[in-house]
Amino acid sequence: MAESCPLCCSSNTHAVESLPFGVLRRFYLRQMNIDLGEQSFVAIDLRRCEPCDLRFYTPAFSGDEKFYESLQRFDWYYLAEKQEYEFAAHYVSSEDRVLEVGPGRGVFAEKIKSRSYTGLELSEAAANQARERGMSVYKCSIEEHSKDNAEGYDVVCSFQVLEHIADTRSFIESCLRCLKSGGTMIHSVPYEDGFIGRQHNNILNMPPHHATRWTDQALHNLARMFDLQVIAFGYDRLSDLHLRAYSVALIENSMNRALGRRQRSLDAAFENLLVKAPVRLLSRLLERGLKDKGLRPAGHSVTIVYRKP
Repeated sequence: MAESCPLCCSSNTHAVESLPFGVLRRFYLRQMNIDLGEQSFVAIDLRRCEPCDLRFYTPAFSGDEKFYESLQRFDWYYLAEKQEYEFAAHYVSSEDRVLEVGPGRGVFAEKIKSRSYTGLELSEAAANQARERGMSVYKCSIEEHSKDNAEGYDVVCSFQVLEHIADTRSFIESCLRCLKSGGTMIHSVPYEDGFIGRQHNNILNMPPHHATRWTDQALHNLARMFDLQVIAFGYDRLSDLHLRAYSVALIENSMNRALGRRQRSLDAAFENLLVKAPVRLLSRLLERGLKDKGLRPAGHSVTIVYRKP
């Protein structure tokens, strides 16, 4: 029996790729020094939903608070400057009541001037940092918060959160329950149609970090499912931070095409030193050609702005 889509609930889904859990665990340990521990399953499937185009992982395997606290030791995990913040801030007015799901340290809250701001953060460490900066942040899920705050906000937003959620439909329904009629919902996610969707061995785009992967089509279909109006799409321009990752992905994908190899998210071949050396050299040459920011393609994330009828 096919696994049902967590967004549209269709059973018309198919496996795109199977990730051996042992390989995934080894990569997390090598790259992040994080041990995923023993699990009851031997592989995780990446599936695509035919009706709505969402990519999702099954079985659902999400990181706990300890996992995310381990990631927070890296300076890049909560960046102070993101293009998605600048884009989204244009859709927030000084009169709005704003709810942000997963605010981390509260960077977006500092970029907007709103009548009131509330954050919901499940990481106690991140929530405490936001509170120290004077923000109202609660350790609470959006599902719990929506029970007592129906239509309580003019704007409900999240940045790099939606892709972590296994129960996608419940999350979206709860966001919309908190939103007033005519209100604005904003979500920013990694851009699956860009280089992120073509990277090899990017374990942070896999479980237990990410549960779903979002294309433009899936984001448009979300609007159709919930009768929302699409106000705007905003695409990051490739940043200096992701220039190396983009260059490596381009070189590795070109090598695969030349050799007739299938694209795989987990690919041990690119961990071989005899392969990594030429990839590293060629990617550095490509980076030099992309110093001119006007030549750069879409970057890490896409931000979509919806309006509730």
